[in-house]
Amino acid sequence: MNPDDESKVEGIAWFRTTQWTMVMLAAKRKTPAGQAALAELYEIYWLPLYAFARRRGRSPHDAQDLTQGFFLSLVKFQQRYQMRHRNSRSEDLCRGSRLQL
Repeated sequence: MNPDDESKVEGIAWFRTTQWTMVMLAAKRKTPAGQAALAELYEIYWLPLYAFARRRGRSPHDAQDLTQGFFLSLVKFQQRYQMRHRNSRSEDLCRGSRLQL
């Protein structure tokens, strides 16, 4: 969106209901379906997040940075979650093997 086109921002007053199945699918971002889900979330939520920042008094440039930062944080969170999930599975496997010894 062009940050100079503030007319679109005025009409955005709410967020769509979160589709958690899409969020969970987006967590699998290394798959084509996960990438598509992340792109769709970006399309759905970019303008409402930007509009929210603008209504809070942020400049167009700052609102863009905050909105982009939100999505970057989301991707980083997904990476940490997946790493933690992988580690917990490894730990569970180790615990299970000790129990069998």
